[in-house]
Amino acid sequence: MVERSKINSPEQENILFNQHLKKISDVLNQRGIKYSLVGGLALNGILEKEIPARRKNGSRVDLDAVAIGPDRKTIDEALKELEPYKKEPMFPELGVEPIHFGDQKIAHNPLTLLSTMRKNDEKYFLVFRDLEVEVPAETMKLREVLVNGVPFSCFSDKTILFRYLTRNGLMKPKDDEKLHELEDYIIDHWNEETDDKLYKPYLYFAEQLRERYPIAKLLTEGYWLLDHSLRGKISGMAGVIYGSIRIFRN
Repeated sequence: MVERSKINSPEQENILFNQHLKKISDVLNQRGIKYSLVGGLALNGILEKEIPARRKNGSRVDLDAVAIGPDRKTIDEALKELEPYKKEPMFPELGVEPIHFGDQKIAHNPLTLLSTMRKNDEKYFLVFRDLEVEVPAETMKLREVLVNGVPFSCFSDKTILFRYLTRNGLMKPKDDEKLHELEDYIIDHWNEETDDKLYKPYLYFAEQLRERYPIAKLLTEGYWLLDHSLRGKISGMAGVIYGSIRIFRN
């Protein structure tokens, strides 16, 4: 383990960051958590790209994931075990979102700006306010990807791609380049198990979200455009604006 007093270079930061990645992976696996990385770490893991501890603008990298099992209690226990490490230098901004479990629909919240998911037995649903669409269980299968050599669980390439669209029914401007790269990768590695027809519910969900909630779409689009113009300096989980809009997030 790199000591705090010896962190004086990007190389040392990256070493410590990778040590934290292994700790997170170990805790999730030891607790038997079923989860998938999402966001930048998932993309770079799929594309087999090395990820530095800091972005180009100097902010720390996020580790975003969606936890789909085995149950909420076990997921919460794993997150509690990781809580003390959050204050460590170069520990990634941790955003592990448990999906909702059970057969009851999620209570409608008019302030919600991000989609979420619900699981009932082996059925999965995309949810935004009172919009709920079932997606094929085949699209929720997990596999392993390596992030800087550390094993993590991840959805298929296409599921990661379509999840970007279902967050708010539109793509972030800053994601365009890397998503085009993922699309090219998928074309080069196409297989019948992830056929496009499985993802029609994702497209329908995004279309309905845009049509039924135009104000939420405009608010989110405006925020993303502002963030993009400022090179992402306000979107990180440690940012002032993130904290001020926390009430709007799931």
